[in-house]
Amino acid sequence: MPAWLRNERVDFWLAVIIGVIIGSSPVIFVPIVENLLPGVVWWPGAWLVCTGVALIAWHLRNES
Repeated sequence: MPAWLRNERVDFWLAVIIGVIIGSSPVIFVPIVENLLPGVVWWPGAWLVCTGVALIAWHLRNES
């Protein structure tokens, strides 16, 4: 792992940025998807769940 990624301040701000991106994605994508494909609003939720699982797996892999 690069030295700059071991910095706690960098880790904190990366977590904040990733959290804002993941948290705001349903607000951005749900209206767009609902307008383009009515009834297919579950795609942003599925993307959110998959991203969360990937981040948890990445975190657990890096702890060991």
